[in-house]
Amino acid sequence: QRLASGGMVCGSIEPVSSDEDRGWTWQVCLSNGGRLCLCREGMCMLSRYRVDTVAAWSEPQRSRRPQLYAFYNANDHPLGFRYAHLGHGTAKGDFPIVGMTAGWLPAELVNPADHDRLRSESAQVRIRFLGTFCDPFDVAPSPAVSTQVKVSTAQPGQSTTQVLLMGGGAVMVQPAFPSAPLWSKTGAGGKGFGSGKGFGGKGKPNFHTSGGSFFAPAQIQMRPWGNSNAFFKPRMAPPVDALQMVASAFRTTRHSLRDHAVFRGKLRQLPRTKSQQNIEANLSTDRIRFAADAPSVLSANCPTLSTSPRPLKPRPLLSVLCVRWFDYWSDPDRCSDYSTLNDGYFTDLFDGPCSMGKLLPGEFEVFTVFIRCTADLTKLQPQQLRSMLGGRNVVAWYFVWPSTCSAEGAGYVSEQ
Repeated sequence: QRLASGGMVCGSIEPVSSDEDRGWTWQVCLSNGGRLCLCREGMCMLSRYRVDTVAAWSEPQRSRRPQLYAFYNANDHPLGFRYAHLGHGTAKGDFPIVGMTAGWLPAELVNPADHDRLRSESAQVRIRFLGTFCDPFDVAPSPAVSTQVKVSTAQPGQSTTQVLLMGGGAVMVQPAFPSAPLWSKTGAGGKGFGSGKGFGGKGKPNFHTSGGSFFAPAQIQMRPWGNSNAFFKPRMAPPVDALQMVASAFRTTRHSLRDHAVFRGKLRQLPRTKSQQNIEANLSTDRIRFAADAPSVLSANCPTLSTSPRPLKPRPLLSVLCVRWFDYWSDPDRCSDYSTLNDGYFTDLFDGPCSMGKLLPGEFEVFTVFIRCTADLTKLQPQQLRSMLGGRNVVAWYFVWPSTCSAEGAGYVSEQ
């Protein structure tokens, strides 16, 4: 069994051998040191568990077969979020994140009245995927937009204020450059600078402080004013309210910039938790499988499901282990044919033309490993990763770049 904490518990089922377990049929010595006893009660399975040989047995629990199995694909999220199914239990909330991003998962109908629609091959129903899910953004989100706004200098020829997306969730505001020179007289009261009387005998200005402040030659420009030549300094452009500019560009309020981050060129609310229980989605009925021989499981809400010939959970033809960089949201481009930091690269790979999603619909599974640094790779346990892959064919794909430099960059891991 996959655990949301990143581990796995496994063990071999054997017949009970001691009088202590009388009334139970099977026993399992688990890899975590615990022990499990099992027996059948009608259509259900009873189990009891203890942590070690000295702990007390738990109260017997009645297991229940999942109502449905539905094909989950993280790339189908309408907002572009990438939730990986970690398993069951409490998530550790740290990297590496290892979970299923495509494959058959236990599920249930959100609305039990939809059971009649499952007979149709083209109907849409609302289902709830069961288990613990985690999005890398929830574990390591970008900073709030309000802390990442920077203002650059105006560039000649720039007639409008621009809001530019930068790396790491930063936003750059470039003020508009004045289309015509904005000049103002220097000095005060018509004396000294700006009065037309501050010229030397050879047409050169007399730089002094009487009648006004001193200005360096580079700050003084000459422009005709009336019938005389006077000196002026450029007026500063009006101040830019950078936060308001950014809020207007995203069509939101200044206040919302405090709890939102830049996500794929848009705004996404900062997470409150690092994982969530269950995810709902609208699915076509051809991506749903349910028990054909368990009327006691479904008869209460779905009495007609027991006659379906569909298998409960088919074994996938192909299992893929995909190792990729955790930050899939900083690159706002929709696609790329070379950058493994671009999420569209993986969407095309798994669901684009001639992909497994098109050629092997429902016959594959993908387990994704999201990493943030080289140290995350050392935390992986190959035996556990291999045991997760249940397909007839198995392959591993690595989408991080090896580097000989000690300093790691986005998408890079050390060769050693």
